Amino acid sequence: MVTVLWVIADKIDRMKLKENPDNSVWLKIPSAKLRGTEGRDDNVWLRKCLDRLSEIRIGGEYRGDPWGAVMVSEWHIKEGGTVAEILVPPAAVQTLRAPDQFA
Repeated sequence: MVTVLWVIADKIDRMKLKENPDNSVWLKIPSAKLRGTEGRDDNVWLRKCLDRLSEIRIGGEYRGDPWGAVMVSEWHIKEGGTVAEILVPPAAVQTLRAPDQFA
């Protein structure tokens, strides 16, 4: 699951999004990259990881106001299992871009 998070964070970093995004971001990532070199090519483990990420809740306080979100809002594996499309909400984008919080 750590590989999936690092690949998602890398993709977000490469997009050079603004500091506090207003909208969720759809990411289109080759599933082989998300699975890593040791991953099963039938995406069984990838699906479990994406399910778990959609259940992970993050939250905190920003300028005195509480907030909450999930890491992944929605995901699809398409094109015969070769591509994953992942919807990441703005708060998760911000969390993944903040190295002091994410690391």
